[in-house]
Amino acid sequence: MELLFIKSILQHDWYTLSVKLGYQALAWVFVLFACFIDLKTGITASKAGGVFKTSSYGLRMTLKKFKDYMDVFLMAFVIDVFLSIFNTMSDSYTFLAIFSLPLVTITIFIYTMTTELISVLENKRKAKGSPIYTPEAIDAINEITKTLGVDGLEKLSEMIKSKTKPCDEQKD
Repeated sequence: MELLFIKSILQHDWYTLSVKLGYQALAWVFVLFACFIDLKTGITASKAGGVFKTSSYGLRMTLKKFKDYMDVFLMAFVIDVFLSIFNTMSDSYTFLAIFSLPLVTITIFIYTMTTELISVLENKRKAKGSPIYTPEAIDAINEITKTLGVDGLEKLSEMIKSKTKPCDEQKD
């Protein structure tokens, strides 16, 4: 089975077209699933850090992120349909046969899933106790910076480095 969209439409092969569109929809479902995994690990990380507040904000942000992803996926789909037109000339130019695959959608899918995987791994690391900087901590750091100045910060940084271990050497 070829993945070319245009050929299925021109030949009125609706079954094959529906299978091809099903593959597209499956990619969208995987992205939705990845977004909700990211939401769950984000909630777990914020609970572990003691900054979790029950609200619908996280869910709204997850749904907004999914909508943004779907906008990009829709554009990728349109581009893939356009590129599949070039496959009709693949008899004369064999290198154009590559456009029988939805290359843009595949690329966007890999990028999106990688982004979500990185986010999930970051959330897992935060949940295990890596520092989470709250607004209060950032304000305190700003105050220390203003008070100590550049020279004082360098001395403070050296003192902290000498008294602490790098994160990689600490035990869980």
